[in-house]
Amino acid sequence: RRRSVTRAAMAHVDVEKLARMLEGAQMSRREEKEKPTHSYGRRARFVPTCEEDFDDGGAYPECHVVQFPRGMGRHSKDVTIAEACLKSGLSVEQLMQRASAKMLQTKDTTPEYDSFVSFMGRNESNPAAGVPGTCNLTIRRVKNVDSCAVEQGYLEGSGQPAVIEDGCRDWKAIGNWQFATLRERFPATCVVANDRAPARHRDKTSAPARPQRTAQLTLETYMNYTISRTGFDLATEAAAHGVPFYLNGWKAFVDFPKLLEECPYPYFTSQCDQTLELMKELDRALFGKVPLQTAKSAEWYGKASLSMSKVFAGPRGTITRLHFDSGDAHGWLAQVHGRKLFVLYSPEDSKYLYEIPGEEETTQSFIDPLDPDFQRFPLYRYARPMAVVLEEGQAILIPKGWWHYAVSLDPSITVMRNFYNARTNTKGLVEFMLRSLSKDMPKGSNLSKLNQR
Repeated sequence: RRRSVTRAAMAHVDVEKLARMLEGAQMSRREEKEKPTHSYGRRARFVPTCEEDFDDGGAYPECHVVQFPRGMGRHSKDVTIAEACLKSGLSVEQLMQRASAKMLQTKDTTPEYDSFVSFMGRNESNPAAGVPGTCNLTIRRVKNVDSCAVEQGYLEGSGQPAVIEDGCRDWKAIGNWQFATLRERFPATCVVANDRAPARHRDKTSAPARPQRTAQLTLETYMNYTISRTGFDLATEAAAHGVPFYLNGWKAFVDFPKLLEECPYPYFTSQCDQTLELMKELDRALFGKVPLQTAKSAEWYGKASLSMSKVFAGPRGTITRLHFDSGDAHGWLAQVHGRKLFVLYSPEDSKYLYEIPGEEETTQSFIDPLDPDFQRFPLYRYARPMAVVLEEGQAILIPKGWWHYAVSLDPSITVMRNFYNARTNTKGLVEFMLRSLSKDMPKGSNLSKLNQR
């Protein structure tokens, strides 16, 4: 098996391209080293002590407060961010968290959240049946899956999604991961929550222009916010508080690897998830004979694999808009707490889903499955949406290229993972690896020898 995994991995490697990327990474690292410690992107624990610390103008775009760089545009009563930092003695990170906590109290909305509130007003009793245009095709519900048959039965070719009803069996997290318990265990952990997901460049220009808002705050603050939004009376809550912020993509397993003991990779992926094995083989084949200055070179794939597992959490009505996962990745999502509505489309439906141009990070669609605009998107009437409600303890397997939309029907905690398989999507992993290595390869690597391999 190892030999076949190695062959599959190396078949997609452009060694010269890899060497060029890594050489570029070394240059970027040298340039980065020359930056002051308080430059943009390096301010997390920076505490300003004098006006000279704001030589670049004093603007901190990652801090969501009104700012007046070098005093430009302010009135005499206004306070610059420089003055605020100096008077308070707070770090930029602490200022960001205070500003984000205030942001959670502001009332705003988005078109997709409004359509969800309206949709639930009509379909509270059976949300999956209420999705417009749902066809006779259904997502298979299975249990006691043979892990050796998943690759051929679900991942090959265009793939077939499935709900694995016992997908979270033996997970200690089920019943134990509540908003209050996570708050108590990781109160000071810094997380990022957004009121639109995934992020879209087009949100800045499409009418109505409404860019994603981002709040960086402690997990304690976010969990208190989530607990306060019960969602019992959705319409009233929406009118009073607006769109909820969504913790979409907390890399909890990178920060706390032991959490995998509470929600290990599901049993049905034990044979088909070859992500870590592929990464190790690629690393060994490419760099096994290249002298490196630090032993950390052998650790990049462990962290990279962990980073593909994430936690999603939030109040009722937190939405993941229609997209498919980048990097040709397969994925699974497991409900630890609460329920979620998923709407899926086959890759064959791509021609009806109006892909948004210019979104390089993810492939996204203009379509809102709960409120499709047939006049604006007439071809959508030929699409075949499949809707399913994922219950607590269940997992959904989504093969590469399958479009999906998700919204929490209850306050929800979801664990998800993207993964790779030697026979079905290795090329996507190689491209992911190139991006990761360009950031994580140690300085001083003898990269010239790569061209000789």
